[in-house]
Amino acid sequence: MSTQLPVMVQKPSEFQRLLDILRDLRPQSLLEIGVFQGGSLARFATAAAPRALILGIDLAPPPTVPHGPLQRLQLIAGNARDAFVRAQVVDILDGHQLDFLFIDGDHRAALQDFAEYGPLVHPGGIIAFHDIVPGPPSDVGTVPQDWQALKRGRPHLELVENWGQGGYGIGVIWQT
Repeated sequence: MSTQLPVMVQKPSEFQRLLDILRDLRPQSLLEIGVFQGGSLARFATAAAPRALILGIDLAPPPTVPHGPLQRLQLIAGNARDAFVRAQVVDILDGHQLDFLFIDGDHRAALQDFAEYGPLVHPGGIIAFHDIVPGPPSDVGTVPQDWQALKRGRPHLELVENWGQGGYGIGVIWQT
C-alpha cells in the first residue's frame, strides 16, 4: 500500500479508535457510503484482511484508492439510495455479507442508508456513522438525531473527542 494516503475529513483521535476496532475485526468485506477523496476508505483498507473486498459509493468517487495488493477494490459512482447502485453492491457481494459498513454520505439520509445497506451486514458486524455530534446542519444534516434513534436498544459505542466540538464524532453499532 502506498504511504501517501488521500485526505480525509475526520477527527484523528476518533478515527484512530475506529481503526483500532477494525484491526481487531480484520474485515473481509467493507463498504463506505460517501467516499469523497478516499482518505477514510484507504485507511480502512489498512485494517482489513489481506484479501478483503473494499467497496465505496460516491456521486463522484476518486479514480482509485490506495489498498493492499491482494485486496479487491470496487468504487461505484452513484447515489447510494438508487436501486441500481444497491443492486451493484449486492451483485458484487455475490451472496456474502459485509463485515463493516461506514455511513458518511448524504447527511440527511443516514437512516435511509442504514435501512438499505444495514441488512447487508452480518450479525456481529459493525455499522458506523460519521457526524453524530450536533453541529451546523449544513455539515451534520440529521445524523445526530438519527443516531439518537438508531442506538437505542442496540450495542453501541460513541467515539467522540468533545461533545461541544460542533460536528464530527463516530457512532458504532454492532449488528444483531
